[in-house]
Amino acid sequence: ITDVIAVAIIVGPTLLMRMSSRARLHAGVLGERLAKHARTPDAARDENLLLRLGAGAMTFGITITIVRHALRAYAPTLVTAHNEIMNFFAVNQKFPPGPVYLLLFGGAGLILIAKSFSCARSEAWRFIVRPVSAIGRASFFVFLLQGYVYYLVLPAIDLPFPQLWPLYYLTTILLFVAAAGLWNSFDANRYLSVGMWRTIPIIMAFRSRVRTALVVR
Repeated sequence: ITDVIAVAIIVGPTLLMRMSSRARLHAGVLGERLAKHARTPDAARDENLLLRLGAGAMTFGITITIVRHALRAYAPTLVTAHNEIMNFFAVNQKFPPGPVYLLLFGGAGLILIAKSFSCARSEAWRFIVRPVSAIGRASFFVFLLQGYVYYLVLPAIDLPFPQLWPLYYLTTILLFVAAAGLWNSFDANRYLSVGMWRTIPIIMAFRSRVRTALVVR
C-alpha cells in the first residue's frame, strides 16, 4: 500500500492543481459517499460497488498477464523486439509500479476495503475490528515500529525453534496492537502533522529535560 500512497502523494496534487473545481468535486465524491453511507443501509450497495471495481481491475490485470504470457509463447520475436515494454507490463514491475501491478494490487486493495466496511458493521467481527482499527489510526507509527522489530530486534534475538514462527508472528502482532493503543491514548498523531521544522523545539526541550534529570540524579 505504500506504493499506492507514494503515487497518490506525487500524482494526486499535480493533477488537482490542473483540474477545475467541478472535476475536483467529482474526484472526491466516491470517498465522501463511502464515509457518509458507512453506517446506513446504503453501505452494502457502496461495498458492492467497490467489490465490482476491485474485481474488474484484477480481472483486467489478469487478462493482460495472460496475453503477455501468450505472446511470449507464440510470438517470441515480437517480445524480444519490445522487451522493455513487455517487462513494464509484468506483475512484478514494482519500481516504478507498472499498470498490471497497480491493477492487481489496487484491485485487491479495493476488495479489502469493501470487506473491511462489511466487517466493521458486523457485530460478529468486533473482536478483530477494534485492534485492527487501533493499528490503522497509528499506521505510520506501526509501520516504523515493525521495521525495527522485524529487521533489527528479531534477527538479533535469534529465536530458537523456527517451527514456532506462527506463535512468534502472533506475538509481534499483539505487540503492535498494544503499542498502537498506547500511541493513540496520547493522541500522538498530532506530532506528525506539525511540520518537521516545528519539531526541533520539541526535540530540544525533551533533550534539555533529560539532561536536567540526569544532573539531578
